[in-house]
Formats: sequence, C-alpha cells, structure tokens
Amino acid sequence: MTPVELSRTVLCAVRRAVDDGELSVAVPARAVVTPPGPGGRGDYATNIALQLARPAGRTPLDVAEILRPRIRDTSGVADVEITGPGFLNIHLERATATAALVREILGCGPGDGSGNGSPPPARTRHGDTRHGDTRHGDTRHGDTRHGDTRHGDTRHGDTRHEQTSYE
Repeated sequence: MTPVELSRTVLCAVRRAVDDGELSVAVPARAVVTPPGPGGRGDYATNIALQLARPAGRTPLDVAEILRPRIRDTSGVADVEITGPGFLNIHLERATATAALVREILGCGPGDGSGNGSPPPARTRHGDTRHGDTRHGDTRHGDTRHGDTRHGDTRHGDTRHEQTSYE
C-alpha cells in the first residue's frame, strides 16, 4: 500500500465514521500520511484525528479511537496504534509493504531514481574491490593491498592493482 492509497484509506475511514453517525465533521479533501517521525512507530503515521477533533467537538484520542478499527480492518493493514495526543501509527502487512515499494520503484521509470529519467552513472570495476576505497590516493597507496612501491615486486602488476579507465 502506497502513501497515496493509505491516504485514501484514512479518508474512507473518516467518511464511514461520519456515515455511521460517530463523527460530525466535514470529510477533508485529503489526509496526510507520512513515515513516522523520530521515535514514532509503524510504517506510516497520520495526524487526522488531531485535525478533526476540534470540528467534531471531541478529544483527539476519541477521534483516533473511532478511526482506528476502520483503518485496521482494511486489507493490507496489520495494526493501528494510537500514540501521543492522537496520532494514528499504521503498521502494514509485510507483503503489502514490499509490494508497495516495488510499485513505487517501478513507477519511477528507467534511470537512477532521481526522477529525471537520466541513466544511472557509469560504474567501473577495479580488479579488487578494496582498490576503490578512499585510501587509494593517500600515503598508504603503496601498502600490500595494492602492491608495494617496489616496481620489481611481482604483486605490482597483479589484478588487484589494475585500473579501469573512467569515462
């Protein structure tokens, strides 16, 4: 379930609570669903109960308790916790969370993930994965991982020291 789908789920929960007569509020045009903040729990969180509390004439915790079962009973949602003054923390079923991530990645299209459609940067491969570390240019360059500085040493020309050209 993507954040957009989860936002729709939250709005449907509000609409059902209004239709059932448990909340007397105008259903908002949108519900913000984000990853929980520091110390938060679950896969996503929403503050919709805090937003609706005043117009509903109820406490945020009351509104959260009304919305909680309606969100929890949705396919793909494993659990809903109420934290703090009335935040709803939503735990997705693992298979649902994985499928949503795959859909989101595939929706980005080809490229490097930046969203601008550019191809990923060219990758080069050195003979030894240790060769590309940040120590390559410093004084330790001549250590035994790259062959020592004695050019007569047979390790100097081995594949660990081989470089691929950069384009």
